[in-house]
Amino acid sequence: MAGSSLYTTLGPFEIGLALSTLLLGIETLQTFYYYRRYKRDSAQMKIFVGFVWICGLLQSIFAWNAMFTMTITFFGNPEHVAEPPVSMLYNIIDSTALTLFVQAFFCLRIYRLSHSKPLAIFCFALILIPTGLYFWLFSMYYTRGGFARSLGSAQGHKVMIAAAALTPVSACAVAGTLCWCLWRMKDPDQFRRTRSVVDRIMLWTVGAWPDVAWGHCSSAAKKPHW
Repeated sequence: MAGSSLYTTLGPFEIGLALSTLLLGIETLQTFYYYRRYKRDSAQMKIFVGFVWICGLLQSIFAWNAMFTMTITFFGNPEHVAEPPVSMLYNIIDSTALTLFVQAFFCLRIYRLSHSKPLAIFCFALILIPTGLYFWLFSMYYTRGGFARSLGSAQGHKVMIAAAALTPVSACAVAGTLCWCLWRMKDPDQFRRTRSVVDRIMLWTVGAWPDVAWGHCSSAAKKPHW
């Protein structure tokens, strides 16, 4: 494999994996802190938090498996970069499902805070657009047989770039809307403790952005070279 091609193939993949692993560590600390501090939360919420963490762990496992397969198992075989292992597809599927569940939870919060169904539906529709693009890619993979014929085609490449660009944009739009709903709840006449709780929830909402960034660092960095 030519050295110059590594900058546009395995190079971005390796950088994305390093960043995603770092952010997975942050998410693990957040999960540990949650279970230690909020023991009185409902069982449904605890299960949801555990589900999100497990999905994140599986995503990293799939990504590192793909990296090990391409760089170690099939070292010196450039054709395996153009046709990566199926664990790469599992990584993208896991990332898509994880983003959908987390952002749907945020949309439910938006509805409960704003009491506006149109606003919540609009935010959820923003999430469904990139999700639909990813499912389109999955169908292309199975109908055309392999990455090279699906994601590596001109059509697949455009769909992949659009999905990778729209996912963080929609996630930030949902988080920003949630912060706006919380900001509207603030009242100068409220007790200081109440205002402090609202501010803390806003910080937690913004704190969820590293999890979104972690997911896209591990999945988006490997897309441009297909």
